[in-house]
Amino acid sequence: MKPIQILIGVLSLAYASINLKAQTPSDTVKVSYKGKSYKVSPNRDPGEQEKSTTWKFRDTIKKQMVLVKVVVKEDDSKHWDSEESSTKKDSTYWHYGSFKKNLAREDKLIKTYIVPTLEFGYLTSINENSVDDKLNPSSGKSWFSNVNWIRQTINLSHNKFFLSYGLNQNSNSINYSNKQQVQYIDNNGYLQTKIDTINHYKRNRFVASYIAIPVLLEYHSKNDKFKLAAGVEFGFNGKSVIHQKGNRTEGNFTQTNRYDLKVNPTQINALLKVQVEHIAIYARYSVTEMYKDNAYAPNTNPHHHLFSVGICLFGI
Repeated sequence: MKPIQILIGVLSLAYASINLKAQTPSDTVKVSYKGKSYKVSPNRDPGEQEKSTTWKFRDTIKKQMVLVKVVVKEDDSKHWDSEESSTKKDSTYWHYGSFKKNLAREDKLIKTYIVPTLEFGYLTSINENSVDDKLNPSSGKSWFSNVNWIRQTINLSHNKFFLSYGLNQNSNSINYSNKQQVQYIDNNGYLQTKIDTINHYKRNRFVASYIAIPVLLEYHSKNDKFKLAAGVEFGFNGKSVIHQKGNRTEGNFTQTNRYDLKVNPTQINALLKVQVEHIAIYARYSVTEMYKDNAYAPNTNPHHHLFSVGICLFGI
């Protein structure tokens, strides 16, 4: 029976508390560390010269990482047992293992990410009643976008649970079914709409934007292939802007107007994000209403709550 050669020093193995063993060329190589065991088969694909498997172990007491690599390849050293040397010279395999200790400490308690990430998705509103739906965003024509400028995470438990927070800039771009519909504040100080019969609009977009701080609890799977984040987002400094483009009797026009249309200056959103592999999606619901309490005349307030779903382009 051919010997299986494991190229690891006995003293090194004892120090690292790692044990590898293989009995025959058809046996598996077993790696054990701190009570956890893994196996690798010596079988290789046809024409494959070498196959390797690497495991990463985390030593939470010593605050270090241990990498264990097992490689299966053809044995060029021609070590034979005398009784087999004349019959199986072309089928010897060499099993060996090695380990390396990474002296770097555990991942930092707090990590800072300054590379901006982007969210983009469909926007609509969910109303508490249907007294007036004239200011509902048009389905398929309104969208939400968010830029996360900076983000920090606090490692709460073994790189699985995190508390994250950051600084966002989000924008609710609202288009209505009728481009000729415009908003205004009447003489009584209430929000109203009317159809503009003088100007012809090619673009008539209402944008409500906020600076926001998200506070989320995150879960990351062991291999980071699945991530889940849920929490709240606090928006402030809400502003309303109207972008218009079209033509009138005097000619074409393009204008941006910053009207006070009684948009709520603060906003609280419930936020959920899910990532599988490299695909991430979000859902965001505004707990607070889009407009101030006194924006509408008595008994006419539909109580708009913005809702958006979409993709996270660079992960959660």
